[in-house]
Amino acid sequence: MIKSEMPASEDAAKSVADVAEAFTPGGADDAPHLQTGSALRSIASTAVDRFVQPEQAPRRLFHYTSSAGLLGILDSNELRFSDPFFLNDGSEVFYGADMFRTHLEERLKGFGSSTIDFANRLVERLYHDRSSGRGLIFCLSEEGNLLNQWRDYGKDIVPYSIEFEMQELVFEGEFPALIFKMVYDHEAQTSVIAEMVDKYIIEIQRLWSLIENDADLQNRTIMAMSADISHVLTQFKNSAFAPEREWRLVTYPYWFNDKAPDFRTSSLGVVPYVSRGPKGGAKGGGLLPIVAVGVGPSPHGKTSQLGLSLLLHRYGYGQVPTWYSTIPAR
Repeated sequence: MIKSEMPASEDAAKSVADVAEAFTPGGADDAPHLQTGSALRSIASTAVDRFVQPEQAPRRLFHYTSSAGLLGILDSNELRFSDPFFLNDGSEVFYGADMFRTHLEERLKGFGSSTIDFANRLVERLYHDRSSGRGLIFCLSEEGNLLNQWRDYGKDIVPYSIEFEMQELVFEGEFPALIFKMVYDHEAQTSVIAEMVDKYIIEIQRLWSLIENDADLQNRTIMAMSADISHVLTQFKNSAFAPEREWRLVTYPYWFNDKAPDFRTSSLGVVPYVSRGPKGGAKGGGLLPIVAVGVGPSPHGKTSQLGLSLLLHRYGYGQVPTWYSTIPAR
């Protein structure tokens, strides 16, 4: 066993318990609401801040969707939070976890069996969290007229771009959400993960003498570390998707009080989602804070825009301006 370079203390023991408690799923009253950047302030999230320039969420962001998606949002007056397994890059669920495991395995060479065993249990828990405890997401973009997005959502149909006023997008107390910008830069991702790995190895060594004979505290510590890491890895995506310029609203399954998912159709067949609406509605009448809606490239742009205007009027958004893209696309 590798001895800790830092002496064990009551403060250190308390820090373990505090961290474990912080990441134990609890009620929504204790969960953060709409926030910018790294929401969980500990080893993993501070590593992000070192290598990824923090940014305030833009005042307005855009959600691309299909005709069916637009109808669903307006008819329910709710946003649809999707499981990332069913989005355009299903591999992203394990993308960051694979990087973390690779770096950790390389870094652990030469360490004692206790450190290696604990680290392996952490990795196992991380993959469990990425599989069953991953966040549900609502995708947004900094730009509302991107050709790659039109192509993704306009396969044989007319796509739409919904512009939201982000500061007015406040959810009910039982439905908190976090917001952050996706990290595509592979060098930044690698730097964040390398620092996380180094710091977690140090932390494992520092705490081992305190948790060595307490299986429950070991498990809680592993859960705490994994939750922190998993939250950060949710922000990582393959650099090939950088043109999307994506931000995300993210929530977690245990914030839904076991709400059963609904289903929609997609190119993958039927896929699950969970929906929620805004609190009160700053625009009055409980409406979503929609600023404008655009129609994707189409040879019938003006006709599609007219239909869109009629649809918005039907659902109480008659004052919301519309537009159509003039990007030449077939």
